[in-house]
Amino acid sequence: MSAPLTNHKPLRPTNGEPSPNISPQPSTQNEIVEAAEPETRAAFEALLARIAGLDDAPSLRRVSVGSLDDYLAAFRTVQGAEAWRNNAEWVRAHPTALGAAVAERFRIAASVTRDDETAARAALEPLRDHVQSLVRDAVLVLPTVPGPAPMRTSDGDRVDAVRQATLRMTAPAAVGGAPAISVPLLTVPSQLGPAPVGVCFVSRPGTDVALVRFARRLAAGLALRKDLP
Repeated sequence: MSAPLTNHKPLRPTNGEPSPNISPQPSTQNEIVEAAEPETRAAFEALLARIAGLDDAPSLRRVSVGSLDDYLAAFRTVQGAEAWRNNAEWVRAHPTALGAAVAERFRIAASVTRDDETAARAALEPLRDHVQSLVRDAVLVLPTVPGPAPMRTSDGDRVDAVRQATLRMTAPAAVGGAPAISVPLLTVPSQLGPAPVGVCFVSRPGTDVALVRFARRLAAGLALRKDLP
């Protein structure tokens, strides 16, 4: 899925509650990193090298989350069913209030059957278990999005393509019910010059505050090491 990161020493927040262990994961496939744009992948790999150069650097390894399309398909089916249940009455009463892209998503959501939703929820269970197994004693580190935000002048197809790619990359954390935080640690080329791209840290459920502290500590450590490339 990403380059999971873990430090064999648990961080101890000020309230005494241990934060998630931080230590990278298996060196197998890297689906989320591979889903990013080439410039983002290059910047991300450079960031991992900088992390490896920190004092007391955590060990890093690669893990496989599985097919991103499997996560996205089941997630979107359940999301659509829930969105239509909660908003159908309003959408029917205001048929011209939605933009074309949103209206199309609601049209698709309205077609989700009870059987479709039941099957999708069943498909999500093993995926959720797998994600939670990856973050049980580690923090996952991955690009948050494929690349820089699209230009305001981008056409609808480009914006939707970025949106779909972002959903593919973020669906596993959502399916796993895992807390995630994005920190703008990457800089990549864009039409307007260097642009920020986030790095996402994902940990096990219930470790939200510890995850924020970990991300802040790592970002601060990188900012102090100006000697690292």
